[in-house]
Amino acid sequence: MRVFQRLSVVIHAITTSSGGLLVVLQRPDSVAGLLGVTTQSRVRFFPHLRKQDWTALLRPPTSAWESRAKRLHCEVSALNGHSNRLALVKRWMLPTYDIQFRVLHELMHVNIKRFFLQTGRRDPTTCPRQDCYQRESLAHCFWLCSPTQQTWSALRPIWSPLLRCTPSWLGFLLGTSELLHSSWAAHHKLAYGLWLILRGICMRSTWINRTNDAFGREAASPKAIAAGVKSSFVVHLRSLDRRRHRIKVDTATMYSFIQHLVSGPEDDEPLR
Repeated sequence: MRVFQRLSVVIHAITTSSGGLLVVLQRPDSVAGLLGVTTQSRVRFFPHLRKQDWTALLRPPTSAWESRAKRLHCEVSALNGHSNRLALVKRWMLPTYDIQFRVLHELMHVNIKRFFLQTGRRDPTTCPRQDCYQRESLAHCFWLCSPTQQTWSALRPIWSPLLRCTPSWLGFLLGTSELLHSSWAAHHKLAYGLWLILRGICMRSTWINRTNDAFGREAASPKAIAAGVKSSFVVHLRSLDRRRHRIKVDTATMYSFIQHLVSGPEDDEPLR
């Protein structure tokens, strides 16, 4: 009975607080204490296990994840800070638009993952968009496809005040801060947050329209997609402006940027 009571405490800690799961994962010795898996009670609970077997029960369950993460960071060193970027987006971004976690961890089901379904008629790995016959990888879906590039070009009046050049696929995927204009040095955190928000909205809009093409629904034109991205971006800016005291953003710079977007500047000069 006591074991079940202790187990309920663990489950309650996991389900009621975000920190509870971290405590359970990072402190397996505390879990062992709660469950009664101690040196004195191992024989009573696990009489059939040898010492090396029951000690394996107390190993941190994150060891496999950590080794996989280290391999991932070795392959793409710039991913070392992606968790911090996602944390910033989680605080600033409206929750509907955060699709970039799945993109970063390759959890999007693009057609290239259907290679095992190939038949003699049609290659199931090709891009579902009209008049596009390239293989649909993550890079192709979210950056290299012609409609996506046209949408990004139509969004130039929005991203040109933030970025000093057109990003590459890797720069877009990782949301690198090196792309920001030097004129934002005094408000680097604000500019970086806006860049990540714009990137997340673009990813979501791209995926929605790609899915509409894949399932035979009417897909929007690149200009219509760009207009929707701009509208969503302005909504995010106004939401940030309402919460400016809590997230500590510069009010004057935020208001200036909103006016810059709403007025629709004809030139692409960076915002000073």
